[in-house]
Amino acid sequence: MMRFALAATAVAASISFAAMPVHAEDAACMARFKELVSSPDRKVGPIRLHIFQESAGYKSEGYFYGPGDGSGDGMSEPVEPKNGMWSLFRNKKMWFSNDGKTWKFGRVMDEASQPEAYKQTIIKDLETAANTACGEEDINGVAHEVVQGEYVNSMSQNALTRMKYWVRKDNGFISKSETSSDSAGGKFYALQYAEPWPDLKLPDPE
Repeated sequence: MMRFALAATAVAASISFAAMPVHAEDAACMARFKELVSSPDRKVGPIRLHIFQESAGYKSEGYFYGPGDGSGDGMSEPVEPKNGMWSLFRNKKMWFSNDGKTWKFGRVMDEASQPEAYKQTIIKDLETAANTACGEEDINGVAHEVVQGEYVNSMSQNALTRMKYWVRKDNGFISKSETSSDSAGGKFYALQYAEPWPDLKLPDPE
């Protein structure tokens, strides 16, 4: 109940924040934050994400491979725990595997989970966005734009979700991102590093 109350308070605070006059630079930062959150698949070409997650005290590590073409296709590979399940998304269908070689059909993905439907839900949720901040940071000598903020995520039990992005200034590539949230289901944290993966070829189990 306490976390539900906190989420409700966050919504109210976000609405109040949105109603306040803001400077042009703050408005630009808010717009940039909304753009990054609502367009996670930015058609940048094939990529590999190295993902570290922690939820309710359970830690995991893995890779996600995606064509970066807005299709919603992709494949996850477990690193820790080593006996974790692989998953594959192709042509609006979900498959599972124990070894990344032999696949078992899972289900047809519903429309609500498709990229465009997901984006529309996020855009609606971003009406609660608040506490944005923008700056710059060098990572291994490469200049990055740093954008962060928070919003209430209706797809995660109305969790107050904080997002932070590191975006290369030379080509717009999101090389690093961080997510943390609090909901009735507990705390969640994820850190991911992205890199181009030009030779990606997803399995085709059909």
